[in-house]
Amino acid sequence: MALKGLAQAECMRAHGITGYPSPGALDGGLHEPDATAIGLDTHTLRFQAAARACGMGLAWQAVWWWPAGLSQP
Repeated sequence: MALKGLAQAECMRAHGITGYPSPGALDGGLHEPDATAIGLDTHTLRFQAAARACGMGLAWQAVWWWPAGLSQP
């Protein structure tokens, strides 16, 4: 999961979403910061096109966090 999140972050940046963050560790789990909380406008056509191109579907609409040792939903 971590490698997929990193690949998606790199893809988003390659598609012009320069401020898109890489996933990080939080309390021993994986965390993807909320894009809107860090100032990215997810409603732009550019962001939505990049999300589609990077295979994210609607994943960018949620804050992802999984505690260490648990599988993702």
